[in-house]
Formats: sequence, C-alpha cells, structure tokens
Amino acid sequence: MAVQEWPLPTIVKQLRGFLSFTGYYRRFVKNYRGISRPLTDLLKKDSFRWNEAAQEAFKELKKAMTSTPVLALPNFSREFVVETDASGDIIAAYHSSLIGGHSGAQATAKRIASLLYWKGLWRQVRQFVKECQVCQQNKAEHLAYPGLLQPLPMPRSVFTDITMDFIEGLPKSKGKEVMFVVVDRCTKYAHFMTLPHPYSASVVAQVFLDNVFKLHGMSETIVSDRDLVFLSKFLQDLFRLQGVELLASKAYHPQTDG
Repeated sequence: MAVQEWPLPTIVKQLRGFLSFTGYYRRFVKNYRGISRPLTDLLKKDSFRWNEAAQEAFKELKKAMTSTPVLALPNFSREFVVETDASGDIIAAYHSSLIGGHSGAQATAKRIASLLYWKGLWRQVRQFVKECQVCQQNKAEHLAYPGLLQPLPMPRSVFTDITMDFIEGLPKSKGKEVMFVVVDRCTKYAHFMTLPHPYSASVVAQVFLDNVFKLHGMSETIVSDRDLVFLSKFLQDLFRLQGVELLASKAYHPQTDG
C-alpha cells in the first residue's frame, strides 16, 4: 500500500507531513501518543537526529495505518455493521413514553438497567430528566418549605451592629491578597483591611482591634458568614467575653452579611 512505501523523512518538514497524516487517524490507533513520541521529540528545536527509536516508531505507525481497523468507503454490495449511540433514544423511550410516564431519574435508570446497561447510564439519565421540559414545568419540588425570610433588626446606633466578611483571590500587593471588610449596618460606612493568605483567627482579631475597635469601640452584634475563622473558638470566646452577640448567616444565603 502507499502508506507502507512512505519514504523515510530526512528533514523536519517531511516528518511534520507524516505526523499530520497519521495524527488525523490518531483516535483509531491505540496508544498513538506513546507510539509517536520518539517522532514528536524530533520536532523540538535542533533535535532532528534520526535514531533507532524514531525508526521503530515510524515503522509502527505505518503498520497501524494499514492494519485493522482500516477506514474505507463502504461497499454496499457486502454486509456491514454500523454502530451508533442510541442511549438518548432509549432513555426517552423509558422516561417520556406512556410506559415511562415521566418517572424520576432513579426509577427510569432502574427500569433501563434491568434490561441493559452502558457506562455512564445513571449520569445520562439524571441529565436527561433534569433537562426534561415537561418535568420542570409540571412536577413539584419535594423539599421542605423554606419559610419566610426574617430581616435583621434595625441597628440602634452607629457601629453598634456590624457585618464582617473576607474578599479573597485579589492580586497580591505588598505580600497581601485578602481584604477583610467590616461594614456598619446603620451608616454603611466600611473599613477595608488587607491580610496575607493564609490568615488565622488571632491575626484577624488583632487587625479588627487596631482598625475598628480603637475608633468605634466594641459592637453589640456582629453578622458574618460561616467562615472557619469566624466560627473559631478564639474569636467566639473573644467576642462573647466582650458581650457581643454573634450572628452567623444560613448556608447558601451569603446576602445576610451584606
């Protein structure tokens, strides 16, 4: 065959041409990357020195291009098999049909698995049900009613009620990349203090005392999220001894602390 007669590359340009041809069929060649590595290494700058490993890889790739599975135009005078992914149709038949009745993901997957199975069945079924328009429009959520949101009490005075939070992932400046934010709930006046990362509860406490407490005194209430630093025993004990009421936001409700 023409591929078996491919001449030995003598320059980088010829090697690139060969690898471009074989790379087009790489998904049909098992371990293509490993086989072709000695050849791709020759493409590096000033590295084109043909060696025994390259010669073996060249022969192996030519053999792979002419061995089964071989890509060719179908001969309609002979019988051949066409494989296709019908998983989407199968899921639709078991979920959206009269028999399936738009069952949930678990019931649908179990019904399919009782007859056939393929890798990723459960994941595909969950995704299919999640995107089913009929289910999203007509099925009720089986979750406990969350209840009404309860607003925080109005602040009594300036800096008697504050919120705390961290802003992380900022560009590093003078070795610091975290912003510690304290906001007065009454006036919305804010203090922005930089911290290094990682930071400890004792460091946060000292920064708070040096920048907020010395100007406004100790607050009556502090609202924060459930950051491990805010929930640490050190800060909890510190503020409790000062008579401060600590209010932590609910999970998945970051808007509580502003």
